[in-house]
Amino acid sequence: LTTSCGCWRKERSTIHGGMRTAEYRAWADMIARCTNPNVKCWKNYGGRGIHVCARWRESFQAFLLDMGMRPSQKHSLDRYPDKNGQYEPRNVRWATATEQLMNQRRNRLVPYCGRLIPATAAARLVGIKPSLVLSRLRQGWTDGLLDPPSHKKRHKWRP
Repeated sequence: LTTSCGCWRKERSTIHGGMRTAEYRAWADMIARCTNPNVKCWKNYGGRGIHVCARWRESFQAFLLDMGMRPSQKHSLDRYPDKNGQYEPRNVRWATATEQLMNQRRNRLVPYCGRLIPATAAARLVGIKPSLVLSRLRQGWTDGLLDPPSHKKRHKWRP
């Protein structure tokens, strides 16, 4: 028969269990987004079929072992490289707000230097207005998407 002083229960729900850490909050929020229809943003996660892998869903310690500690207060969970993929070790990273902005579903990706990046970022890199690139995308452009604008004056045709 084993007896305990009861400290294990306190440890489990505080520091050692991680309950009061940013990592624990990120883990709990991730699970809530994917499993609880009453959570405000559920429609964008669980409502779209995004789920948390069983290993993480069942164990905060497994999540922490796979992900490690959050690098800084500026980092939060991001599904990457597949923004439409599941929460699982090979598709989640700690990312800054800037990195997460680059990984949003609404971004239009364009080829730049051999990789796909958001159109607005590509426009800034080549020194043109993002609105020009987005306008070209809406018009169906595929070639010359990142070319500088032509500044030829348009002449009205007069008979």
